[in-house]
Amino acid sequence: MKLLKISLIALVLFCSYCGAQENRLAVSTFESSLIEKAKTHENAWEYWGLTKQEWDRYTSIKEKSPWSVWKNEATPLAILSHYSSSPAEKIRYARIAAELDQWRENTVLEWQAIYNHEREIVYEKNRAVAEAKKPDVKNITASDRVLYFVEAGPCEARCRALTNRLLTTSAHIDIFVRKAKTEKEVFAWATAANIPVDRVHVKQITLNMENNYMDMVTTTPISLIEFPIAYLQTKSEYKAVIF
Repeated sequence: MKLLKISLIALVLFCSYCGAQENRLAVSTFESSLIEKAKTHENAWEYWGLTKQEWDRYTSIKEKSPWSVWKNEATPLAILSHYSSSPAEKIRYARIAAELDQWRENTVLEWQAIYNHEREIVYEKNRAVAEAKKPDVKNITASDRVLYFVEAGPCEARCRALTNRLLTTSAHIDIFVRKAKTEKEVFAWATAANIPVDRVHVKQITLNMENNYMDMVTTTPISLIEFPIAYLQTKSEYKAVIF
């Protein structure tokens, strides 16, 4: 009895081993089949996994059946299956079609993954180039001229923060106070914003009423602009400064 149990266990293990081997063989065969789908062929029927005889039958069906005029996306495999009376043939055509679809899906997904990776690289490079072209306040030099548009009245927290950052540069700064009706209002804003008097005296900083000067600098509607805002003057245009 003990010997019988051992024999049965050995048989079960052997069957499991055989089954595993068969599964590995099936997977290997399937992978090889998908690899074959990636090849190009001289003859169309070879791509579809058909014989010349089957291809001739397909073309004949196309010419002598409603499939010649119907608008459809039926493949040669599907049409041959529609007109086949053999279950084995139908299964074969379906299997080939499924393998082709799987190969196509695999290659599309692989391409999409590669594209997504490369797109991220290109995006980052483009973003870096775009950022480099934007006039960041920290890159402004003494040779630059900046036009700074503010609004009359108290210089609140955001106004003071931006103004202080701009004042850390050595650029020539022309300040335009919007809605100021008199020079007194311009000077009042400058005092509230702690504009250095010595830099005004040497005209490194100028204080001005706006007088619609902003229309010459930007075409953006005033209603869409948040003040204060600064523009770097270049040879051909004015560029909004990034704080």
